[in-house]
Amino acid sequence: MTYGDTSSTGRRPVDEMVKPRAANQGANNSSSANVSAMKDREDFENHILAVSSASLKTTVVRPGFVYGGQGGFVANLFYSEPLVIQGRRDMRWSWVHVDDLGEGYVAIARAPRVVVDKQLYNLAAPNDNPTYEELRTAMAKAQGRKETIEYKEADKDVPTRWNTDSIINPAKAINELGWHPRHVGFVEEIGIYYKAWAAHQSTQETKSSEHA
Repeated sequence: MTYGDTSSTGRRPVDEMVKPRAANQGANNSSSANVSAMKDREDFENHILAVSSASLKTTVVRPGFVYGGQGGFVANLFYSEPLVIQGRRDMRWSWVHVDDLGEGYVAIARAPRVVVDKQLYNLAAPNDNPTYEELRTAMAKAQGRKETIEYKEADKDVPTRWNTDSIINPAKAINELGWHPRHVGFVEEIGIYYKAWAAHQSTQETKSSEHA
């Protein structure tokens, strides 16, 4: 969660001027940890930008949730756990395909240093921010699961940053770098990505059994 909680914007996508912000969860036990994590992230970004020099030009990338390829963290988590939604079902996160993210890094590397030096860039597909419920439903359908979603109250042991909106605006990267993501819908193409993840899992299991 690059930005932490962006709910205060009323689901208006946030740009690079906004600083990472912890979720406002009142007396939640994990709130102090979230504040610390977001402050550490802001301090790290500031440090990276501050060390820019004639021989080392620095840029900070703030990506959305990454999907595609062999699946990664999100696929491993959601395809392997029970079909349960804890807390909000309407939260939205921005997404970016791993290939588009790679193209973003290439665009930064190729851009004139005077353009990207000491700059921050959001990299996420515009308007690709389905609700958490839409996401879990689509992933379950692609997986062929028949059970219905179980809804529970938010677990106090789960960091509050997982129960927030995080919608980012990539306009700066599009306008300054000419970056245009080709994949604009995680949910729309989710069947493809599930098959890729499942094939990778099968390959890994085969390799494990061969070495057992």
